[in-house]
Amino acid sequence: MAVAEKAKFIVIDGQTDRNRGLNWSEIWRHRELLYFFSWRDWILRYKQTALGSLWAVVQPVLSVGVFSVFFGKIGKIPSNGIAYPLFSFSGLIVWIFFSNTVARCSSSIVGNSHLIGKVYFPRILLPLAAVCPAFFDFAISASVLVVALFFFQVAPPSLGAVLFLPLMILCVAAFSLGVGLALGALNVKYRDVNNGISFLLQLWMFATPVVYPVSMIAPHHRWLLGLNPMTGYVEGVRSLIFGTPMEWVLLAMSLLTTCGVLVAGTLYFVKVEKTFADVI
Repeated sequence: MAVAEKAKFIVIDGQTDRNRGLNWSEIWRHRELLYFFSWRDWILRYKQTALGSLWAVVQPVLSVGVFSVFFGKIGKIPSNGIAYPLFSFSGLIVWIFFSNTVARCSSSIVGNSHLIGKVYFPRILLPLAAVCPAFFDFAISASVLVVALFFFQVAPPSLGAVLFLPLMILCVAAFSLGVGLALGALNVKYRDVNNGISFLLQLWMFATPVVYPVSMIAPHHRWLLGLNPMTGYVEGVRSLIFGTPMEWVLLAMSLLTTCGVLVAGTLYFVKVEKTFADVI
């Protein structure tokens, strides 16, 4: 009597899967999707635009022009001995990298709702893919800063600074991803997040020393700026580029906060991602 072979089925238990946590091997198996989503986001962002990737130059250059007139000339805001256009530009490209990444991450799930309900893949790939194109924009903006350094006859940063700059930007990307994961997950259930993110980022920018130096703040109140992780990163990038003293305390606070935000944002995203298809 032949023994019938039992068919093997993969049973997806929602509760078990929800408690599984972040599956790194699964993310690695779907790494081709990460490349595809990143390339798609880059193409779609500049599709049917006259300037294309030049928008990565136009936005900071025009903003620096406005800042230089109103804050540099009229407001007489100090810039620690650095030409104000260079001072504001160096901080602005870091801020634009952060703000654009957070905005894209926060809308990545809702913006791909047509995929969420039809096919399975690790949902965290969508906010991860929103981070990758920001590096290309930053590279373009940074190249303009290099040209500006030569124009203002500022000595280029040392080799050590050049090596540490990418690490600083990676830290900014990690912080952006942590914030974006939390906001992206919240945006699925509460669409107010999408409406309020632009306003939140505008307020956040003025709480960050992009157009003013940390030295303007009284020393006994300076710790308040340290509560904003972007303070340490903006000042750190300026220190590496212009050779000004590094604000080690602010940078340490930024790194610690980044670790906490990234872990908390990831855990929250993983906890609620199994409900995305039902809620979205």
